[in-house]
Amino acid sequence: MGGMEKINEYNSNLLYKGVTYLEEKWGTKRLQVPDSMRSLYQCIVALPFIPEFSDFKETPSVTQVFMGKT
Repeated sequence: MGGMEKINEYNSNLLYKGVTYLEEKWGTKRLQVPDSMRSLYQCIVALPFIPEFSDFKETPSVTQVFMGKT
C-alpha cells in the first residue's frame, strides 16, 4: 500500500514540482548546493530582486551578498 518507497517518490515529485513552479513564477533558479550539504526533500530557490523592498540599487549576486560585498 505505501512504505518508504512511496513516501520518497511522493516527496521527490512534490519537491520537483514546487521548485519548478517557483523558478517559473519568480524568474529565478535553484541554488547549486554541494551533495554533502543537501537535505532530504529541501531545495533553496533564489528570491527575486524587488527594488522597492531592498537596500540594493541593483540586483546583487548571491556570492556578493554572502561575501559582504554589497
